[in-house]
Amino acid sequence: MIKSKILTTKNIKDLIAINEKENKRIVLSHGVFDLVHPGHIKHLELAKKEGDLLVVAIVPDRFVNKGPGRPIFNEQIRAEMIAALQFVDFVVVAKQEMPIDLINQLKPAVFAVGDETLEEWVDDPNYRNIEQALHSVGGSIHQ
Repeated sequence: MIKSKILTTKNIKDLIAINEKENKRIVLSHGVFDLVHPGHIKHLELAKKEGDLLVVAIVPDRFVNKGPGRPIFNEQIRAEMIAALQFVDFVVVAKQEMPIDLINQLKPAVFAVGDETLEEWVDDPNYRNIEQALHSVGGSIHQ
Protein backbone atom coordinates (compact mmCIF):
# COMPACT_ATOMS: atom_id res chain seq x y z
CA MET A 1 0.00 0.00 0.00
CA ILE A 2 2.71 2.50 0.97
CA LYS A 3 4.78 1.98 -2.18
CA SER A 4 1.65 2.35 -4.35
CA LYS A 5 1.19 5.87 -2.93
CA ILE A 6 4.66 6.93 -4.09
CA LEU A 7 4.43 8.45 -7.55
CA THR A 8 6.91 8.04 -10.36
CA THR A 9 7.00 10.19 -13.49
CA LYS A 10 4.57 7.77 -15.18
CA ASN A 11 2.22 7.72 -12.18
CA ILE A 12 2.11 11.51 -12.14
CA LYS A 13 0.98 11.50 -15.76
CA ASP A 14 -1.71 8.95 -14.88
CA LEU A 15 -2.85 11.06 -11.91
CA ILE A 16 -3.04 14.15 -14.12
CA ALA A 17 -5.12 12.29 -16.72
CA ILE A 18 -7.50 10.91 -14.10
CA ASN A 19 -7.80 14.29 -12.43
CA GLU A 20 -8.66 15.98 -15.71
CA LYS A 21 -11.69 13.67 -15.92
CA GLU A 22 -12.69 13.73 -12.25
CA ASN A 23 -11.74 17.34 -11.47
CA LYS A 24 -10.46 16.65 -7.96
CA ARG A 25 -9.19 19.51 -5.83
CA ILE A 26 -5.47 18.80 -5.39
CA VAL A 27 -3.54 20.09 -2.39
CA LEU A 28 0.24 20.07 -2.76
CA SER A 29 2.61 20.26 0.18
CA HIS A 30 6.39 20.25 -0.02
CA GLY A 31 9.20 19.71 2.43
CA VAL A 32 12.19 17.76 3.65
CA PHE A 33 10.31 15.70 6.29
CA ASP A 34 13.56 14.23 7.62
CA LEU A 35 12.72 14.17 11.30
CA VAL A 36 8.93 14.05 11.25
CA HIS A 37 7.41 15.72 14.30
CA PRO A 38 3.86 16.49 15.51
CA GLY A 39 3.90 19.84 13.69
CA HIS A 40 4.42 18.06 10.37
CA ILE A 41 1.57 15.66 11.09
CA LYS A 42 -0.83 18.46 12.05
CA HIS A 43 0.19 20.53 9.02
CA LEU A 44 -0.46 17.66 6.61
CA GLU A 45 -3.70 16.69 8.33
CA LEU A 46 -4.99 20.26 8.00
CA ALA A 47 -3.74 20.46 4.41
CA LYS A 48 -5.81 17.41 3.49
CA LYS A 49 -8.95 19.25 4.61
CA GLU A 50 -8.34 21.86 1.90
CA GLY A 51 -9.06 19.48 -0.98
CA ASP A 52 -9.78 16.00 -2.29
CA LEU A 53 -6.23 14.72 -2.85
CA LEU A 54 -3.16 15.53 -0.78
CA VAL A 55 0.09 15.15 -2.69
CA VAL A 56 3.29 15.62 -0.70
CA ALA A 57 6.52 16.47 -2.53
CA ILE A 58 9.73 15.42 -0.81
CA VAL A 59 12.84 17.58 -1.27
CA PRO A 60 15.54 15.42 -2.93
CA ASP A 61 18.58 14.52 -0.83
CA ARG A 62 20.94 16.64 -2.93
CA PHE A 63 19.03 19.83 -1.97
CA VAL A 64 18.69 19.21 1.77
CA ASN A 65 20.73 21.82 3.58
CA LYS A 66 19.94 21.30 7.26
CA GLY A 67 23.50 20.75 8.50
CA PRO A 68 26.14 18.01 8.61
CA GLY A 69 24.86 14.47 8.28
CA ARG A 70 21.49 15.56 6.97
CA PRO A 71 19.26 14.28 5.75
CA ILE A 72 19.34 11.51 8.32
CA PHE A 73 16.94 9.47 6.21
CA ASN A 74 17.30 9.26 2.45
CA GLU A 75 14.56 10.50 0.12
CA GLN A 76 13.08 7.03 -0.40
CA ILE A 77 12.71 6.39 3.33
CA ARG A 78 11.29 9.89 3.85
CA ALA A 79 8.78 9.27 1.06
CA GLU A 80 7.74 5.96 2.64
CA MET A 81 7.31 7.61 6.08
CA ILE A 82 4.99 10.27 4.68
CA ALA A 83 3.12 7.74 2.50
CA ALA A 84 2.37 5.75 5.66
CA LEU A 85 0.14 8.57 6.92
CA GLN A 86 -3.47 7.64 6.18
CA PHE A 87 -4.54 11.14 5.13
CA VAL A 88 -1.73 11.49 2.54
CA ASP A 89 -2.94 10.30 -0.86
CA PHE A 90 0.31 10.46 -2.82
CA VAL A 91 3.99 11.25 -2.32
CA VAL A 92 6.54 12.19 -4.94
CA VAL A 93 10.25 12.86 -4.63
CA ALA A 94 10.60 16.21 -6.38
CA LYS A 95 13.21 16.67 -9.09
CA GLN A 96 13.99 20.25 -8.06
CA GLU A 97 14.54 22.03 -4.77
CA MET A 98 11.39 24.08 -5.29
CA PRO A 99 8.31 22.29 -6.64
CA ILE A 100 7.58 24.64 -9.52
CA ASP A 101 7.58 21.78 -12.06
CA LEU A 102 5.06 19.89 -9.92
CA ILE A 103 2.84 22.96 -9.60
CA ASN A 104 2.83 23.29 -13.39
CA GLN A 105 2.08 19.58 -13.86
CA LEU A 106 -0.46 18.97 -11.09
CA LYS A 107 -2.12 22.40 -11.13
CA PRO A 108 -2.99 22.25 -7.43
CA ALA A 109 -5.87 24.33 -6.13
CA VAL A 110 -3.89 24.79 -2.93
CA PHE A 111 -0.23 24.81 -2.01
CA ALA A 112 -0.05 24.12 1.73
CA VAL A 113 2.91 25.73 3.46
CA GLY A 114 3.77 25.48 7.14
CA ASP A 115 4.50 28.58 9.21
CA GLU A 116 8.17 27.63 9.61
CA THR A 117 8.67 27.14 5.88
CA LEU A 118 6.87 30.34 4.99
CA GLU A 119 9.14 32.31 7.34
CA GLU A 120 12.21 30.82 5.62
CA TRP A 121 10.85 31.64 2.17
CA VAL A 122 9.83 35.26 2.70
CA ASP A 123 13.15 36.64 1.46
CA ASP A 124 13.81 33.83 -1.02
CA PRO A 125 13.33 34.82 -4.69
CA ASN A 126 12.19 31.25 -5.38
CA TYR A 127 9.13 31.96 -3.27
CA ARG A 128 8.03 34.55 -5.83
CA ASN A 129 8.47 31.91 -8.53
CA ILE A 130 6.21 29.57 -6.57
CA GLU A 131 3.61 32.32 -6.17
CA GLN A 132 3.75 33.05 -9.90
CA ALA A 133 3.44 29.37 -10.83
CA LEU A 134 0.45 28.97 -8.51
CA HIS A 135 -1.17 32.07 -9.90
CA SER A 136 -0.72 30.81 -13.46
CA VAL A 137 -2.56 27.54 -12.65
CA GLY A 138 -5.28 29.23 -10.57
CA GLY A 139 -3.98 27.96 -7.22
CA SER A 140 -3.43 29.69 -3.91
CA ILE A 141 -1.17 29.35 -0.88
CA HIS A 142 -2.66 28.07 2.35
CA GLN A 143 -0.81 28.50 5.59
